[in-house]
Amino acid sequence: MATICEGRTNARALELAAIAHELRTPVNAVKGYGELVADRLDHLPATAKDADLSVFAARLRQATDALEDTLEAMLDMARITQGTLKARRDRVDPVELLQAASALCSREAVTRSVTLRVSADMSLPTLRGDARLLRQALCNLVFNAIRHSGAEDVSLSLKRQPDGDLEIAVMDRGVGMSGRKAAASRGGASFGGTSPCGTGLGLPLCHKVAALHGGRLEIRTSRGKGTCAALMLPASLLVRRGNHAQGALPLTLH
Repeated sequence: MATICEGRTNARALELAAIAHELRTPVNAVKGYGELVADRLDHLPATAKDADLSVFAARLRQATDALEDTLEAMLDMARITQGTLKARRDRVDPVELLQAASALCSREAVTRSVTLRVSADMSLPTLRGDARLLRQALCNLVFNAIRHSGAEDVSLSLKRQPDGDLEIAVMDRGVGMSGRKAAASRGGASFGGTSPCGTGLGLPLCHKVAALHGGRLEIRTSRGKGTCAALMLPASLLVRRGNHAQGALPLTLH
């Protein structure tokens, strides 16, 4: 039975990857034409510029960027399922990681009247990990918090635990979860589409990215009191500033 289930999972992963690859070509074409339109608008004389067209071009660029992120998330999920995704050994500044996620999600926050608050220990050492995957996972958590915050603040925090592990937490003051939904989210199931495009890939991907780095994703929530999603990364990934190790991390999924 386990072999059958594993085979079905791998088959779904291959199908997911195939769909993502097929969609990349038209998405890239739309993005390219959108960039051409934006470039032409930028070079028009001020008297000939159309403010509405400039706004539309910017929104088109944002939409195609979001689509690209979703396709990349689909490919990452497929690679993780097949065991072919390896985390890079980048030197990552955790404070810059938090700031980047806040900046990337700021437009969504403004649209929903949510204030992003960032709190970080500036003295933390650098982190050995995959910068793109960590940023993607963190952005997914922030987007989800914004969409469930109910126009309240969303807090991003960065600190070391007593055991030395690094906690990157995103907390909202929304309705929270209880019962089966909370249990499912802790097990890696989606709680309503945490990725920017609402595909439902966000939360499972966050669990996988954390595991790929030897860590875990913790979901702390209670009905009516909001939710805290925390990426917990092991102390072994932290290095003194100035070390420049790069390459592939010798980590495997647990």
